[in-house]
Amino acid sequence: MSIKIQNDEPTIVDMLDRARFAEALGRMLETCETPLVVGLYGTWGIGKTSLMRQIKQLLNEQPAIRTKRSRKP
Repeated sequence: MSIKIQNDEPTIVDMLDRARFAEALGRMLETCETPLVVGLYGTWGIGKTSLMRQIKQLLNEQPAIRTKRSRKP
């Protein structure tokens, strides 16, 4: 029996089946009035940062929407 250990680094690859959440939040953010604050809460390792990266990728595909650049290089 082989055990596959997953990397716990944030990613845009949807290995946690979060695409439907990313798409729903992305659609909401495309049509909402600003200013708006969205909070994602969950325990460590649940995929919050990966979900945010997926949403950012979806929003960056929309020419009329700008997202803040990440502070990390």
